[in-house]
Amino acid sequence: MKKEEEEIKNLKEKLKEKFRKNPVKFGTILAHNMFGSSLLDYQKKFLADLSRRIIWVSGRQLGKTTMAAIKAIWYAYCFDDTVIMIIARSIRQAKILFRKIRLAVLQTSFIMDDIVKLSVKEIVFKNRSRIFIAPVGRTGEYTRGFTCDVIIVDEAGYVPDEVMSAILPSIAVKKGTLILIGSPSAKGGFFYEAWRSPEYS
Repeated sequence: MKKEEEEIKNLKEKLKEKFRKNPVKFGTILAHNMFGSSLLDYQKKFLADLSRRIIWVSGRQLGKTTMAAIKAIWYAYCFDDTVIMIIARSIRQAKILFRKIRLAVLQTSFIMDDIVKLSVKEIVFKNRSRIFIAPVGRTGEYTRGFTCDVIIVDEAGYVPDEVMSAILPSIAVKKGTLILIGSPSAKGGFFYEAWRSPEYS
């Protein structure tokens, strides 16, 4: 029995190693499980981007939220002790992205096997990684005190600059990743300047 368990454990680790090296393959499987569809080239490009500062600005219904959900799961599943925080201007907006994450997890058996907690606000993996949503308040006061490896900001163009400034220390300690997604918004502000900045891919 122990030998069989060890073999299964080794197979799972080999699968994770494969996906660590190929986030697009990982995303292809999840997208198929969620919608029965394949990835488009621009979606593959987003998943393959491992930069520490990423921004995706486009119109609606192009898969930004779904790809961000898949990217969050990839980080949590493939890398131990990884903390991913999901925020938006409102908790309602953040829940839209989090529901996509839950859907992908529930429909992918090898990921479900790796889950120890699945709630409406948090998912915890066996490797101690977790994905959670956090309220931001008017100035980001509720996000202070967290130390994160990845922060994903949905509809980032509508998140106040004070909130954006407040979350940056959360990823500073670990030199973490900040991912901004959203539709085009007014000129000026953090989101607009990030879109213009060469620091963001």
